[in-house]
Amino acid sequence: MLLRAFLVIISGFLFIFSPGLPMNLISRFSPEYKRDLVYWGIGVWIVSLIPSLFIQSLLRQFFYQGQAAASYTGQPFDFTVIFINSLISAFFLGLGMLLVLKYKKKKNPEDNVYINGLAMGFGAGLVAQVFTGITLVGAGFQVLFGNTESNVTVSAIANSSIFLLIASMITLIVFRIALLAVSAVQGFLTARSVENKKGQFWAGILVHTIFTWSILTIQLLMGEHIPGQVTVGITPAAVSIVTSCYYLLAFGLAYWWLSGKLQSPKQ
Repeated sequence: MLLRAFLVIISGFLFIFSPGLPMNLISRFSPEYKRDLVYWGIGVWIVSLIPSLFIQSLLRQFFYQGQAAASYTGQPFDFTVIFINSLISAFFLGLGMLLVLKYKKKKNPEDNVYINGLAMGFGAGLVAQVFTGITLVGAGFQVLFGNTESNVTVSAIANSSIFLLIASMITLIVFRIALLAVSAVQGFLTARSVENKKGQFWAGILVHTIFTWSILTIQLLMGEHIPGQVTVGITPAAVSIVTSCYYLLAFGLAYWWLSGKLQSPKQ
């Protein structure tokens, strides 16, 4: 029991601070970015979350009348709904980034808009899902002090195998790293659209949409009727392993693309 508790607590802290790794790896290819743009990215993510969740909720009520709030029916139409939801989230995030970058460009024309977009992507990826890490730390302490029945997650941690916990934790940490890298790609592409490359704005939205939609589709095909972030102690190990591989691939592609663009003299 103690081993499970310490494992979850440590993993929770790693989850919270893991974005520092891709931020350091990516930013070494670019000039020093301004910290305030990271904070702007955090604010944009929070603000964009409100209309996207509201619209997604309305769509769910329309498409799934009488269904559970988070589950899917297992029908082919589910994949279309997941894509629409992913597109809505990516659109509002990209729109918020675009408005801020244009404002910053107008206020300080000499600023490097590409680096500003990268920093905003960092901010969006930094704050997204951060409360999951806090929840993990809290759940770990509850198990540590013997409170193993307070909720489903705590009970699952207390009763699941060590292998299942490790698989879940690795997946969550890799997810956070990949999410930040993909958010940085969207921020960079949105910044390119400010420099009169209009199609780049939609390219950024498409990248983030495909990143989210693909893994939700994979999990749905593997039998997860509530696809999304891996649930500690509940998600089957096979799903966690496949999800980890997907996030590692996504991070690798995002890092490779960004490093190439940031080292290009044209940028």
